[in-house]
Amino acid sequence: MAAFKHYQQVDFLFLDIEMDVSGFDIARMLRNNVKFIVFISSHSIYAISDLVNGDKLLVKPVDFRTFHDAVNQLISKTR
Repeated sequence: MAAFKHYQQVDFLFLDIEMDVSGFDIARMLRNNVKFIVFISSHSIYAISDLVNGDKLLVKPVDFRTFHDAVNQLISKTR
């Protein structure tokens, strides 16, 4: 991914699972350059085992409180 060539580490990457390119494929390609990968989907059917390369799943519609809590939870893991 050309956009990530100039960065050593990205803190957060938010990916929709169902895009023209699979969010799972993008996560696999960028896992080593991203501290936290958060998948977003309108389907809650994705099991944790499907999110091997991700750290969190948010189900649409995502309200600000849910987003805020998820980000804070991931940040607190690194302390």
